[in-house]
Amino acid sequence: MSAPKKRRFGAFGSIDRKYRQWRYLPGVRHGSGARPDGERLVYRINETTLEIGGGGSFVRGYLWPLGLTAILVSCALTYGLITILSFDDIVTEPGMAAMDYALLIGGTPILVAGFAFGVLLFFGDLFGYTDAPVRFDRARRRIYAWRDHPQGPEEYDWDAVKVVTQDVRGPTQVATSFKSVLLVDEDEHGEVRFSRKLPRIVQIGEVSASPEQALQAYEFVRLFMEQGPAALPPVRHYLSVRRRGLRAFVDVLGMMRATPIAALTSSGRPPRERALAAALIASIGLLAPMLMCFQIAHGIAMHTCRTPHWPATHEALAASGGPMHPPPGASPDHQPLQRHEQFIATFWLLCAIAGWAWLIGR
Repeated sequence: MSAPKKRRFGAFGSIDRKYRQWRYLPGVRHGSGARPDGERLVYRINETTLEIGGGGSFVRGYLWPLGLTAILVSCALTYGLITILSFDDIVTEPGMAAMDYALLIGGTPILVAGFAFGVLLFFGDLFGYTDAPVRFDRARRRIYAWRDHPQGPEEYDWDAVKVVTQDVRGPTQVATSFKSVLLVDEDEHGEVRFSRKLPRIVQIGEVSASPEQALQAYEFVRLFMEQGPAALPPVRHYLSVRRRGLRAFVDVLGMMRATPIAALTSSGRPPRERALAAALIASIGLLAPMLMCFQIAHGIAMHTCRTPHWPATHEALAASGGPMHPPPGASPDHQPLQRHEQFIATFWLLCAIAGWAWLIGR
C-alpha cells in the first residue's frame, strides 16, 4: 500500500514549512552543540519540573490598538452607510436604487466581520493571559503546554517530539528574521498533528534574532530533561510572571536589553560596536512616534491581562520534585531602569512627543 500524499497547502504543510525554513535537528537525546543558556527563559524550577515562558509575554499588548481601530472604523463606516441609505429607502424597497442595494448587501457583511474581528482582537489582547508557559517533567518524560481550554494543558511525549529550527523572514526578505526552536508532534507520515484546531507544537521561549540564542535556550531545556537541574549553568535573570513598572511602558520591543545597546555601556567594547548601538538608538528615536504608542499599549496590557494558573493535577505532579521556585541566585528580569536606560527612555519619549506635536500641528 502506497504512502498517503503529503499535505502541501495549509498551516504547516510543505509550502508553509519551506517559508518557515524548517530544519530538523537530531533527537532530544543528542546535543545541538550550542552552549546551554537559560537567560530570561525560566519561570520556576525544582528537581523534576522546569517551567519556561512560551513567548507570549513579549508580544502581549501590541495588537489591541489595532482591534480598537477596527471597531472604530467599522462603527464610522456603519454610520456613513446609514447616512447614505435613508430609513425610508430601506423600508420601502422599491425606492432603493441598484447602488443602494449593492452598498447594503455588500457592505453589511464586511462591517459585521470587521467589527467582530476588532472585538476579538481588542479583548483577547488586552484581557487575555500574560503568557502560555510550558512545563518539562523529567521524571515522567512529558511536556505540558498550558492552554486556556476546559480540557487543560496539552501533553507531549518528550522522547517522541521532533526538534525543528524555524527562521521566519519578513515579506521583503530584507527585514531581520526571527529564529526559534520548536518541538513538533508529528504522525507516522511526518505531518504535524492538530488538537483543538491548533498545531501540536511547543516553542522554546521567545523568538530571537540570533540563531545561537535560540539553540542555547533549547539546549538548556534538553540538558535539564536528560541530566537534571544539577547539570544546568547558573541563570542570571528569570522571567517575571507580570512585567509592570516604567520599563513596561518605555522599553520599546525590549530593545534596551538587546546586545548592541547593552554594548554601548560595556567597558572594553570596540568603537564599531558603540557606533552600532548609537545608530540603533537613533533609528528607534525616528520611529518613536509610532513605536511608543504600541509600547504604551503593551504596558497597559501588562496591568490588565490575567495570570495563567495550572490545574491542581499538574501542580501535584510538579510538587513531587519539591517546591517550585525561581532558579537559585537569579534576579527577576523586570528590573528598574538603570541610569543609561533612563537616558535612552527619555530620548525616545522626547522623540515621540516631538513627532506627535508635529503631526497635530500640521
